[in-house]
Amino acid sequence: MALIGAASDNVTDVGKRIDGMKFALMTAVFFFMSSPRLSALDWSVCYSTQAQVLDAIWANRKLSLARNLQVSLSIGNPYILYEFENLTANLLRSAQLCGDYGKIGDLAQLLSGATDYLQVTSKFNHATGSTATYREWHCDSPLCPNFAGAPHAEVPLVSSQFLYLAAAAVHAVAGLAPRQRTAAMQPMAQAYVPVLLQDHYNKWIYETRQFGYWSVCGGHIYDHYDYLAALLSGALPSKPSYCRAVTDTDLWIISGVVELLAANQADPALVPIPADQRRRLLAYVNLGTRLIQSRMTRTALKDFQGNAVQGADFFAGQWFDHPDFSYAGYTGAAFPGAITRKTSFIFTTSTPGYSGNFQVIDRGSLLASQDSSVSAPIDLLILNNLSSTTVTFSASSLPPGTTAAFNPLAWNTASCGKACSTVLTLSIGSSTPTGHRHVTVMGTAANGVQRATSLHLLVAKRLPPAPLFDFSLSAAKSRQTKVSAAYTVTAALTAGAGESARFFPALLPPGVDASLSPGRCAPPCSADLTLTVSSIAPAGESAVVVAADDTLPADGIGWDISHARRFVHALGTLYDNRAVTWETFPDDAAMTGVANQVLYKIFNGDFKYPLFSNFMDGSNGWYRVNYSQRIGFAHAPYDLSNSIATGGWGLWSRFNPDLGRLMHSQWDMFESTNPAVTAFWKQHYGLHYMNFQRTDPLVIDHTQSPTYLEMLPALVAADVYGATGSLAPVITSVLTSTGTIGTALSYQITATNSPTSFNAAGLPAGLSVDTVTGLISGTPTISGISNVTISAANAGGTDAKTLTLSVYSACDVNRDGATNAVDVQLLVNETLGAAACTSDLNRDGLCNVIDVQRDVNAGLGGPCILGP
Repeated sequence: MALIGAASDNVTDVGKRIDGMKFALMTAVFFFMSSPRLSALDWSVCYSTQAQVLDAIWANRKLSLARNLQVSLSIGNPYILYEFENLTANLLRSAQLCGDYGKIGDLAQLLSGATDYLQVTSKFNHATGSTATYREWHCDSPLCPNFAGAPHAEVPLVSSQFLYLAAAAVHAVAGLAPRQRTAAMQPMAQAYVPVLLQDHYNKWIYETRQFGYWSVCGGHIYDHYDYLAALLSGALPSKPSYCRAVTDTDLWIISGVVELLAANQADPALVPIPADQRRRLLAYVNLGTRLIQSRMTRTALKDFQGNAVQGADFFAGQWFDHPDFSYAGYTGAAFPGAITRKTSFIFTTSTPGYSGNFQVIDRGSLLASQDSSVSAPIDLLILNNLSSTTVTFSASSLPPGTTAAFNPLAWNTASCGKACSTVLTLSIGSSTPTGHRHVTVMGTAANGVQRATSLHLLVAKRLPPAPLFDFSLSAAKSRQTKVSAAYTVTAALTAGAGESARFFPALLPPGVDASLSPGRCAPPCSADLTLTVSSIAPAGESAVVVAADDTLPADGIGWDISHARRFVHALGTLYDNRAVTWETFPDDAAMTGVANQVLYKIFNGDFKYPLFSNFMDGSNGWYRVNYSQRIGFAHAPYDLSNSIATGGWGLWSRFNPDLGRLMHSQWDMFESTNPAVTAFWKQHYGLHYMNFQRTDPLVIDHTQSPTYLEMLPALVAADVYGATGSLAPVITSVLTSTGTIGTALSYQITATNSPTSFNAAGLPAGLSVDTVTGLISGTPTISGISNVTISAANAGGTDAKTLTLSVYSACDVNRDGATNAVDVQLLVNETLGAAACTSDLNRDGLCNVIDVQRDVNAGLGGPCILGP
């Protein structure tokens, strides 16, 4: 089957969209019923500038996507399916809202082409007790790792993420009347129903059990239903923390099943699901929903106006001790050292020892580049008066293309004394694969006794341009009794700065416990080591190894914001289809809480220069340092900011309109011609470390940009929801003001919800308004009372109120609108005091205002002549 043709319809895009408004209206009905704070939807924005840019990019990219799918799947690399969902999931939702049948049809045709590469495999169906056949996308490429111990297997993360998109597309088609469906839609839906239902969801959830297939830690045999039940009940090990992690694979399967159930309810003929299977799938969704709800935590936040609001996070703390999160608490600018250092010494109990022995110990990890050599000492400790013998060194488990040499190659224990060392030199070949390798360094005595240490070797493509943080360790004994001993462990800084060292015992004799205080410090520094000896401790001498590394995890760490984009679609599906599943979770509070978490916890609050912390709990440390086999790879603080732009969060503006405003601020940032703004996003968006160097910045254009392909559908959706700005402003300034002719006047319009513009209509002569700041200012020239219409606006709406602005003559002291003797008398009283009119100044026998006219004229410069 061709993946896509030049067009998927015989009508124009405009015609498709106009007809599609009926579909968009039906789509919106449930959103109105279930979404908070929605006013009228605005479909005119489906033709906005951003929508037109999206149309151009999709027209250019859809054929290349078709080619990429075909090429990658034909060579057995299904990871293209994972990427395809990332690129197009937001597009599908936006197309549904705008009734864009053309894009839905295009996606249907692309999805249909992927089914040509399914492969048949046999698995034992424990539900029936017999072998069954299933169709899967196998990972046959040399680029693919073996999964679950079996080569040529399906990768659940890849398939589950892609199948969520397929299920959502089937649901979208099922929601259309037959006459609204393009030629590609119905065949796609019919092809995917068995792929979704039987080949995957039934297989995963109820029919097959595979060792280590679901658990992050492995070691368990579950189908997915039993696995979720074990997660919910706490039956899985609690250490390490990620053994009980709910993963993105879990979210994709749960939400994909919901999409399929909703499609079945919308059109049972197109999407048939037997009643018994539907009941079982609903039970599975209930279990999955309860599990997700159990992993939600509430947070206390402040919105942009300082009001208390509630946030929500999911799965906080579950990745605390996973290697990807080892530096989540480190926020320094320098690439982490990612090192381990060791020191060793001989510890002697009070009981004399017997049976001589020895121990081989390395001093910590090594970093080397391809086509280079690296050297490190290897220590040999002689224990309990080992008889004279020769210990010969060797190395195994070397990476391909690497050789090892020792100097000296061997030590005679008689000449070694209590401790000695050899220098290991590793010569790394130009073709040696990069990555982590644990090299076994062995010491073999003449009698065949062997002792070994595992040396962590990191091979990089190139070394960092500047030395990384590093330190050395040493230990000195300060005291010892029968039951305890005290040592000082010193970390001496040898390179870099800004990091701390975490101390821990790496090798202890049986029956000996160790404590270190402090457990962490910044070199140069030291820690007190206390060894406590129990009755089962071995007699005589034993080796003790104390280690330190620079890892710095973060308590309560949330998902990284790149993976948290799963929340947008997975939780959105659960929320929008509660009428199908009969679930009450997630509710409005949960969805609004997650939206608040993005806006008020991880966002820096700067709409001109927006940045986002790397983790959903607000932590902003380093992520995935030396990830997988990529030495020198990492995401530095704020490096995941582009995940908010591309993650589809504009789709959630129905829960908090400020998300729409945020989407527009990122569009404005990318489109800005201001050199400072351009330099800013090129420094922070889409970059990470590769081979210890920063990657090239994003390429943003209106023809091919993958960032815009993912970002603009959510921005358009936010516009449809009428939420491109924050909540409409509410004017808060006092609605009365007074001024005087000839005297400068100022009045500040103030309003909530971050207005972007102001206006004032009906101002008296001499006054004007600054439409950016909202300041009314000037010098009035005409007296009178004006009813001025003031307004404050943002993309969320406009608030207008009437300001009563009264301007008086300088002589109208009592501000009654008339200038007369009363005003003059008041001026006299103000100027000369209450006794000003006690004398007959003009000697006409009366004491009145005429007497002080000369004084008034002098005081006011003559403007208030009252008579002869």
